[in-house]
Amino acid sequence: MIMLTINNIEESMGLYPLFRFEQSDDPMLTDDQYVLIENKNITVQLCPYESCFVVNAWESSTNRMYSKDYDGLLDAMEHAVSLRYLK
Repeated sequence: MIMLTINNIEESMGLYPLFRFEQSDDPMLTDDQYVLIENKNITVQLCPYESCFVVNAWESSTNRMYSKDYDGLLDAMEHAVSLRYLK
């Protein structure tokens, strides 16, 4: 299970306004995620059973999906923001 410590939450607070949280309608089938407001094709997926955060980015110009997993939410959010200009 993903555990957010007070330090994790405080560190990532500066990044939270850049994302919209989407709660899963069915946690048995899909995960909660943060969607980057500036580019909705970039998300940070919360994977509670694998205890990680996955950055997913869809590049529509090449029809490719990019994914990379992280142990920490802050690292995942920082990487997602760095991809914001991906088209």
